[in-house]
Amino acid sequence: MTQSMTHDTISSCCTVCGDYPLNAKINFGLHPPANRFILSDLNPEEHFPLELGYCSHCGTIQLTKQMPRIAVKPRFSWLLYNEPEGHLDEAVTQIYRLPGIGVDTSVLGLTYKDQSTLERLGKRGIKQSSCLSYTIFQQLHECTQTPVDLLIARHIVEHVENAAQFILELKSLITPGGYLIIEIPDSEKLLKLGNHGFIWEEHLSYFTEHSLEILANQVGATIVWSARYSYPYEDSLMAAFQFINQRVNTSPPAPPERKRDNLIPKSDDLLDHFHKDLVEARAKWRRLLVNMRAQGHKLAVFGAGHLAVKWINFLQLADLLDCVIDDHSQKAGMFMPGSKLPILPSSALFERGIQICISTLSPESEQKVKVKLSKYFDEGGIFIHAFKTESHLYQKINEEVFTIQDPIVRLDRRAIEFVKEQAFHNARGRARICMHKNKEDNLHEMLIAIRSDSYIRPHRHRNKVESVHLVEGEADIILFNEEGQIIDLVKISPKHNFYYRLDLPYYHTVLVHSPILVIHETTNGPFNPKETEYAPFSPPEEENVVYIRHIKDSVEAQCF
Repeated sequence: MTQSMTHDTISSCCTVCGDYPLNAKINFGLHPPANRFILSDLNPEEHFPLELGYCSHCGTIQLTKQMPRIAVKPRFSWLLYNEPEGHLDEAVTQIYRLPGIGVDTSVLGLTYKDQSTLERLGKRGIKQSSCLSYTIFQQLHECTQTPVDLLIARHIVEHVENAAQFILELKSLITPGGYLIIEIPDSEKLLKLGNHGFIWEEHLSYFTEHSLEILANQVGATIVWSARYSYPYEDSLMAAFQFINQRVNTSPPAPPERKRDNLIPKSDDLLDHFHKDLVEARAKWRRLLVNMRAQGHKLAVFGAGHLAVKWINFLQLADLLDCVIDDHSQKAGMFMPGSKLPILPSSALFERGIQICISTLSPESEQKVKVKLSKYFDEGGIFIHAFKTESHLYQKINEEVFTIQDPIVRLDRRAIEFVKEQAFHNARGRARICMHKNKEDNLHEMLIAIRSDSYIRPHRHRNKVESVHLVEGEADIILFNEEGQIIDLVKISPKHNFYYRLDLPYYHTVLVHSPILVIHETTNGPFNPKETEYAPFSPPEEENVVYIRHIKDSVEAQCF
């Protein structure tokens, strides 16, 4: 029998203005640290409360209780975190344009995360650069580093217990008139999208552009340059702080009333939405995974990082998952914190017959995995994304229908992944992107995704021609006569037909055999829903389970 130990967390002051107490909004329950991988599922674990809220004085969103630092400290030297770098070329171009920056500029990076930025600056002729070790960074007050003109601190400020005091300490490492370059994750997108796995005990502050300005004001800095760099799940914010008065202030000024008053209601609204979405996400994901398991699919999570730990534990899905897949040589063979799911190498996908993975990888990492595991995907393996993304390409009509308004329509792999994601997560298990501009168009083209448990009620369209081109998946298109007897069946799959066209008004439906089907459908418009005739011998959608079984039995009996 496994054991667990529950500990209290540290009640926190605001990481920006020091105010106390904080306004707690979301209680995630008891959790182990996400970096505490265990060697056996029998190992006891320490659990700590995890809460998210905001400061009632300055509005900064943050953990309202912090795990003790000794509990959060990684116990494995091989645990390193990779940050997005796709924007660094552009960022370095902007940094190099700051007044006073040139080949003679001295540069210091705080941690290993800054090394790639230093290398880019080096290509521009800046040679006086170095990185502090992680140990020295943790003991800044003891650091004897000579002040530099440019100090880089990527993805570190959100980790510290007192962000304002930390930045004030960094001032001693900067020459008069020099710059502090800060990069932090922008939390506004993840809160709006409801990506709950991004909340974890090592990120104490959840900054937005607005709260970053308040932080600058708290430390007496001027933001002389800033930029937002967009990524699918979480944007990056970069800013250049310049300290006009180089004297360290022990009592930072209060934030301007205008900024504070604007931020507090926004923080409250963001967290209310985030909490509501957490409840809905738990129910939605459980419903989806239960349906998939009922169809005989084994399910795994791909990626054994902190995002996967929190996603599994926050959504309470461990009982529906077979394992977690990760090819990190140190993690394979260990067990996930909290869920105690085994971490296995990607070979387990084939050994265990796992056809569906929930991906917690970044899009960049996922692309590399898809190349490496091309055989898995060629044989029908599927990734479902654990986290939601914004779509600026498609106009949302409802939960199932999206349109493209561009005069020239181009679809790439991202469109396929997008429509699959929508189908996986909506109630009826289907979604489409319409390439035509409106329902009055004479030609209608759609990229359609249909989940395997989705029931397409037998129907027909008079005076319509319908054609289907397979994109991925397997299905049977079944044709009925007026009495409901099956008169023909068209198999569409990579091994059978990739195209079919129906000129006659037969009743028809689709039985999906792969976890999801993606097709390109073309028909003549305009579209009038009143012209869709549902077969009188078929039940409505809410009574579909028995009828789907009946269709499958009829197909098997007639040996199509």
